[in-house]
Amino acid sequence: GGRGGGGGRGGRGSDDGWAEWTVEADPALFEAYYRPQNICPEDEWPEMIAYLKRQLPVTFRINGSGRFAQNLIKKLVDGRFMGSFSTEGVLVEGEVISPPKPLAWYPNNLAWQLDFSRTHLRKIPEMKEMHEFIKAETEMGAITRQEAVSMIPPLFLDCRPGQRILDMCAAPGSKTFQMLEALHTASDGAESSRGLVVGNDADNRRCATLTHQAQRMRSPSLLVTNHEAQLFPSIVDTDPTSCDGEYMWDRILCDVPCSGDGTLRKCPDIWRKWNQSNGNGLHLVQLKIAMRAAELLKVGGRMVYSTCTFNPIEDEAVVAELLRRTHGGLRLVDTSEMAEKLKFQPGLSTWKVMDGAGNWHESWETAPKLYESMFPRDDVDSLGMRKTMRFLPHHQNTGGFYVAVLEKTKDMPPLVYPMGRKPGKGGPRRTRLFVKLDVVEDGKVRVGISYPEKRGNANIPGAGSSNADGDQQDGVVLFKKREAVDKGTKSLPAWGPRGVAEGSDDFKWKGVEPFWPYKNAEMLASISDFYGIAADSPLMANLLVRSTNPLPKKILYLGDGPKLLLQMDNKSKIKIVNVGVKVFERQDSKGAQAPNSCRYRISQEGVHVVLPHMTKQIVKLSAEEFSMLLRHRAVRHRVDDGKLAEDVDGGVADGGAVERQVSEDPNETKTDKAAFFENSKTQERIASMAPGCCVVLIADEDLKMLGLMDRNDGSGVSGSLRSEQPFVLPCWKGKYTISTLVSNIDCVQMLEQIESEGEQRAKVLNDC
Repeated sequence: GGRGGGGGRGGRGSDDGWAEWTVEADPALFEAYYRPQNICPEDEWPEMIAYLKRQLPVTFRINGSGRFAQNLIKKLVDGRFMGSFSTEGVLVEGEVISPPKPLAWYPNNLAWQLDFSRTHLRKIPEMKEMHEFIKAETEMGAITRQEAVSMIPPLFLDCRPGQRILDMCAAPGSKTFQMLEALHTASDGAESSRGLVVGNDADNRRCATLTHQAQRMRSPSLLVTNHEAQLFPSIVDTDPTSCDGEYMWDRILCDVPCSGDGTLRKCPDIWRKWNQSNGNGLHLVQLKIAMRAAELLKVGGRMVYSTCTFNPIEDEAVVAELLRRTHGGLRLVDTSEMAEKLKFQPGLSTWKVMDGAGNWHESWETAPKLYESMFPRDDVDSLGMRKTMRFLPHHQNTGGFYVAVLEKTKDMPPLVYPMGRKPGKGGPRRTRLFVKLDVVEDGKVRVGISYPEKRGNANIPGAGSSNADGDQQDGVVLFKKREAVDKGTKSLPAWGPRGVAEGSDDFKWKGVEPFWPYKNAEMLASISDFYGIAADSPLMANLLVRSTNPLPKKILYLGDGPKLLLQMDNKSKIKIVNVGVKVFERQDSKGAQAPNSCRYRISQEGVHVVLPHMTKQIVKLSAEEFSMLLRHRAVRHRVDDGKLAEDVDGGVADGGAVERQVSEDPNETKTDKAAFFENSKTQERIASMAPGCCVVLIADEDLKMLGLMDRNDGSGVSGSLRSEQPFVLPCWKGKYTISTLVSNIDCVQMLEQIESEGEQRAKVLNDC
């Protein structure tokens, strides 16, 4: 939720989330509106207001679910950060500060809460150290800063590997990547590659935030798109293995723009700006977004409607009208079992409506500037609104959120979207437009509009005021429905450029570069031969570029799921801002242009994608040698003659210099010369490779000793997230040295992981 009337989405705020926080709260208007709504039991109201005036705790998720996620948990539970805390907490200036703790309701201790502020950081040195730890792990992609209640909607969406998942209002992206993790969890590479997550947002600038997150997570299964959610395009399903007439989604999250008063603890300025008109003004667009999601959802699929506001006009009123307008095609899901460890208020069966002037209204007829769908009706109980959930700040020491989980039970006729009212002379127009739907040739829908004062409408399908059965509704049909077809009658369009104007190479979308499949046969053959990648491998078939240059600066890889969607979209209806992960990067150094080398090196971002397909340019080192390479960034593999710097610099992308010393160990020598691989077998293995880019791994026997054998077999990593990647280093083999081609922060992370595993292994052996 957020973004509508001044509120914010979960995950937004200051750069690091530890900013100074002050609140000048005057909740009089807030209370005058919400107290009569009964959103909170009367005896709990003072406690809720007190929590709203307190700073929000800092919360974060640990990305992934593998061994290294468990190592991070172990650091939090047993590490030095807990040294200042007793089980009861620590007293700071008369206030008891609780120790960091996992969120009890989030699975596997993967979400944590810190109940202290910047002031406390200055009073507790260990907490400042923990703050730095959290910032570093966030940059590495190991954790994601996210408000606690913001984690709830993706949990209820129940995303699984292989599914098609759409986040309609995605920025800044914390929920998107929570769903992306679920897509990759407990799946093999092929299954996760078939699925995809589309993060969509109407704001192009906020799409840039999504793209930044995409680069941090490094998943080939993510697309970032830029559309108004209520107008998200339909794509004709041309997959020969499917009977669907149009591309349908397994899971859809509608975390819609809202007035955002559930974020008061994070954005206290909302107290000053708050008024009831914020929610009233967003009601219609929220309903349209939810209706569009219902149309795009496949039968049996699940959608979650959520907001970060307490307002029933944006919450229950929208969900109730959605259920009416979908003709029984949606039902609310009973989430009591999933929400067993969560405290919440059930959704309301009745609520009050206030206009912008502060007047309460019992019915739509007395409210000329409001919509009929805002008002509760007699059918609310039968719709099951108590299955929806309102999370209040004092329930779990969080922000406020509203969540409704819905399942599509059957196909629906074309939905009639509300038009709203347009003021004219003498006040608002009260005239409704009634819609008649006629299906004509080629499955197209003709929309006829009639006016009640001009002719009767008793027999017009889809006309009149909406009711519980969805028989009569006012508005217009925006999207035609494509019926199911036989599998044998479909064929996929040719795999070609996307995002280009029809019949040319011009941009279709202003400011958004198109995508082209990479088809430079000569360069593909060079990459294939140099790295030992089969020419017909899935990797080579799924390469994209954003340039018509035959030697583009970078080459992207996208998973099978995103590729299938883009292949169907042969008219480029989808405005793609970002897709795929960078796997190859052009190397312009002299060494890369030598006869036996390759112009493209493997990128840091995409090495986990390329590795499973490689049969050449791979060398395995002992754990000790691998760690030495991480510390020094450049290590000699043969005796040099004083040309180390020239040798190293020849393998650096974009002409940059390699940082060789990253260790802060005072006992380690810092010189201009790199360390040396003394093992003769290691020297022989390195010598057997061609000069240029290579991939360095830890030898199997050392991985086994560390209990990490599953980290280097390459199986299933082509669809994995950065946080689940094996120990893999893209490097450059020069005449005298091996030098790393990864960032300093990635080297530090891998080194810490190896050392952590070694310490744990040694402890186990000592205990035995």
